[in-house]
Amino acid sequence: MKTKNELTDLIAEKPCQKIAFEIETGKNSLAQIAKNLLKNLKARYDRVYAIPTSEKAYKKVLEALDKYHLNYESKIKIIKPYLTIFCLIRYLFILINRF
Repeated sequence: MKTKNELTDLIAEKPCQKIAFEIETGKNSLAQIAKNLLKNLKARYDRVYAIPTSEKAYKKVLEALDKYHLNYESKIKIIKPYLTIFCLIRYLFILINRF
């Protein structure tokens, strides 16, 4: 059985493409943030979106990517913080329908 930290927060799939979304609140350590993103790359998601919920969380995601040398320009994308829940749902809907 997978633990909470081994699960992806949100997944969008079509027959030929899979996208993972990781929501980051800023409570995780830098190592855990990097581990969360890497688990999705290892699971062969076509793209991984980090969704920070605050400026603090956004900075921690950037710091984790830098510290653990994750090339976020390729498959990891960061969604800008401060989205209201309505804006976030709309943004996710648009992303899912694009792929």
